[in-house]
Amino acid sequence: MADLVQRLSKKRSVEKEKEKDMEKGQKHIDQLSNLPDSIICHILSFLPTKLSVATSTLSKRWKHLWTAVPVLSFSSAEFIGTLGSFVDSIGKFLTNCQAQNVYQFTIDFKPFLEVDEEHLGTWVAAAVERNVQELKLSLKFSHVPTVRLPVLEDLVVWRILDDGILDMVINIASLKRLNLRNSNYEANDHGLLISAPLLERIELSQNVLNFQIDSSSLVEAIIDIHVTCEPIEAFANLEFLSLSEYALDGMAFHEFHNLVCLETTTSCANWDDLEELLHGSNNLKTLVYHIEVPILHRGHNCDKSFSKTVPVCVSASLKALKLTGFINQNCNWTFIQYMLKNAKFLEEVKIRTSSMLKKRRSHIRNMLNCPRASTECQIRFFLDSTGEEYRL
Repeated sequence: MADLVQRLSKKRSVEKEKEKDMEKGQKHIDQLSNLPDSIICHILSFLPTKLSVATSTLSKRWKHLWTAVPVLSFSSAEFIGTLGSFVDSIGKFLTNCQAQNVYQFTIDFKPFLEVDEEHLGTWVAAAVERNVQELKLSLKFSHVPTVRLPVLEDLVVWRILDDGILDMVINIASLKRLNLRNSNYEANDHGLLISAPLLERIELSQNVLNFQIDSSSLVEAIIDIHVTCEPIEAFANLEFLSLSEYALDGMAFHEFHNLVCLETTTSCANWDDLEELLHGSNNLKTLVYHIEVPILHRGHNCDKSFSKTVPVCVSASLKALKLTGFINQNCNWTFIQYMLKNAKFLEEVKIRTSSMLKKRRSHIRNMLNCPRASTECQIRFFLDSTGEEYRL
C-alpha cells in the first residue's frame, strides 16, 4: 500500500512539473508574439522555409507571418516525398509569399537531380519580382540553361563531376563579381566565354582550354588552376592577383602594369616563372609568398637561385613582403636574402615560420644581420600554426 501511495505521489509530481514547463513554454511564445512583425520575420529568416511555415500553427497571430519572411530556403534533403511534390511545394509557397523584398533565395537539390528549365525560369522570375539580393541554386541540368536576370552583380557557379557541359557562355551586362568552381580538377577540355563589361573580380577554380573574357573593369583575379590560353587582355589592368602553383606558369608571360599586390603559392621549382612575373609587374607594392617545399627537397640542400637581373618592382617599388611556410631550407634563406639585398624601398617584412625554426634562433639572427638595401625595413616573425608574433 505504501509503495502504491509513493508511486501515485511521484506521478502527481511529474505531472505538475510538465504543467509548469507548458506554462513556461506558453509564456515564451506569448513573449515572442508581443514583438513587432518585422522582428519575428527576421527571427524566422534563420530557419529553413519548411520550419518557418510550420510556425503558422502556433496561434492566430502566427498564421500568416511566414509569408513575409525575407529569406526563402528550400532543400530537397529536408523534404519527404517525390521530386514532383517538392517542386509543387515550392510553387505553392511562392504563390502565398507576400514579401516584397527578399534578401536571399535558395533552392538546393541534393543529391543533384535534374530540373526542368521551365521550373527554373519560374523560380528566378519569382525571385526577381521580389527584388532578390542573393540567389543560390544547387541544381543539375543536361545543358547550360538560359536564365534572364535584369540586374545581377554576383554569380557563383559550381560545376560538378561529369556534368556534360563543355562550353559555358556568361553574358551579363551588370555582373561585377564572378566565381567559377569545379569539383573535377582533372577536366581541362572546357571552353569559357565571359562577356561582362562591368566585371571587377573573378575567382577561377575551373580548368579551361579556351578562355575568353570581355571586360575592361577587371581589377582583381584569384586563379587556382592552370589557364591554357594566350595572354588575356582583360587581365592587363589587374591591381590584385592571387595565383596557385598550378596557375603561375600559365600567367608568367603576362604584363601587369597596374598590379600593386601579388599573392602566390609555389615552390623554388617555379622561381623562374615567379621571376618572369615580377619582371612584368613594375609597380608592385606588396608580395605575399606562401612557400611550398618540393618533396624531393625535403631533407636535402637546394642550390636554387635568382638571376642577376633584378626585377624593377623589387628594386624600385616593393614596400611589403609577407612569407608563410618558412622553414630551415637553403632556398628559403636564399629568397629572403635576395629580397633584403635588392629591395631598396622595402618597409615591412612579415615571416610566418614553423615552431621548429623558432627554436633555431641563431639562424634567424643571421637573417637579421643580412645586408639590407632599405634602412627603413622592419622584420617581424610569427608562428605559422597560431599567427602569434614572437620576438628574439
